[in-house]
Amino acid sequence: MFGHIYIKNIEIATIANDTGIDIIGMTHRVRSFNNNISYVLYSIANMCIDYIFYMQNQKGSIYIIYGNSKPSKVADSLYEFLKNYNWG
Repeated sequence: MFGHIYIKNIEIATIANDTGIDIIGMTHRVRSFNNNISYVLYSIANMCIDYIFYMQNQKGSIYIIYGNSKPSKVADSLYEFLKNYNWG
């Protein structure tokens, strides 16, 4: 496992044997039910409710996806996303 982050209610994916937090496995899962995802996006977090996923592109921008929706940008970087995330 490399670079795994877990803070309160969000778990940032990594390269791992655990398919629940593996970037490749999560990305394949999202693409299996959502055709709106380009191949430059990869999954970094599965909220485990209502098919909500956070994805990142090669430039570092973070997007949220609800079910079969189109990605919606929420931050310009992982740092900005973590800094501004509503931790409740």
